[in-house]
Amino acid sequence: MLALFLLGAPVGGQTEVIERVVAAVEDQPILLSEIQGRLIMELEQLGVDPGDSATVHQVRDDLIESMINERVLRLEAEKVGFQVSDEEIAREVDAAVERNKRLLGSEEMFQLQLEREGYTEDELRQRFSEDARRQILATRLLQAEVGRRIEVTRQEVREYFEQHRDELPQREAVLHMQRIVVVANPDSTVLARTRELAEDVAGRIRAGELTIADAARRYSDDPNGRSGGDLHRIQRGDLVGRLGEPFEQQVFALETGQISEPLRSPLGFHLVFAHERAEDGSWVHLSHVLFSVAVLRADVADAYERALRIREEALAGKPFEELAREYSEAPEAAEGGDLGWLPLAALEEALRVALADLPQDEPSEVVEIGGAFLILRYLGREEARPYAFEEIETELTDLVHQVRMEEAYARYVERLKADYYIERRQWE
Repeated sequence: MLALFLLGAPVGGQTEVIERVVAAVEDQPILLSEIQGRLIMELEQLGVDPGDSATVHQVRDDLIESMINERVLRLEAEKVGFQVSDEEIAREVDAAVERNKRLLGSEEMFQLQLEREGYTEDELRQRFSEDARRQILATRLLQAEVGRRIEVTRQEVREYFEQHRDELPQREAVLHMQRIVVVANPDSTVLARTRELAEDVAGRIRAGELTIADAARRYSDDPNGRSGGDLHRIQRGDLVGRLGEPFEQQVFALETGQISEPLRSPLGFHLVFAHERAEDGSWVHLSHVLFSVAVLRADVADAYERALRIREEALAGKPFEELAREYSEAPEAAEGGDLGWLPLAALEEALRVALADLPQDEPSEVVEIGGAFLILRYLGREEARPYAFEEIETELTDLVHQVRMEEAYARYVERLKADYYIERRQWE
């Protein structure tokens, strides 16, 4: 993963970049400006106080050594004939830029940070391109020379489990949950007017009178509308939990450059525009305009009364699954409201309170969460306990393989470094 582009603290409103060589591998220099940017990231990720000079120096020295390793791996990869296409680099750079935008919260904040750093987006992409080339080459070399030779047996994994049993996390307390969700429905007149507005804006976008970004800034009720409504790349499955599978299927069916009809979700109506999509359909780059629908107090009261009536039917013996399929407005309604096994600690406080003394298989009281009314039921409960080996064998196998890889990687790189001229310069 390419690092965030922050290079250092601005000095007098401008970024001070000192192109000083601090190390070199053959004829490839490692510059002070490169170290400064990555050092900031490392210190933040490790939670190191910048005033702790001893730790900062250790992190800095480790970082320089890591960058020397990267240069060595690239040179070796090129020597044995590995290549990277421009298309591969472009994909990695695009993904890195999108990650930075998501980390900073919006396109607007991304551009503001670029300005603070004294970079254009093209200049940032150029710096990312070189990092991407190095990383892809290093990965291919290591996979060829190290990765394919690492095999982990089940016995090794079990031995690791026995040796580290006390260090492994416990399985959290879990509940097998069902729920019925009743949402306050807006007045039909308000609903129709909002849809008409969304349709009108969609027509203006199709006619070229508005761009999707202009429409988002002018009309969207989503906070990201202020920066043009860009949702960046959405992976399959990302929208299902909040907006439902039918909504996600509709947006993934959009052609590149197409604006949708108004799409209904629990949030209101959406106009969704597809900028680009993966050839395999795994992701789509979207922008949207959200037209939220006002809900009146009378609508909320009506939803609460409906939830109470549904609970009464459950208490009277009507199967919970049937009630969920008939009344629930949550994505899992078609599965009888079944949410599967959920960690108890992940539930909101109000839900944990409602479940605290609830007998198994009984419907809970009506619980209000975020304007919706929920009726809960749990079908089973398991308390926190240590994992059995079989439950985490796959994860442990991956972990042991990674440990073996890191050990082999370190040995391989040290052997390689003996074949290259490496210079480390003293600096403060």
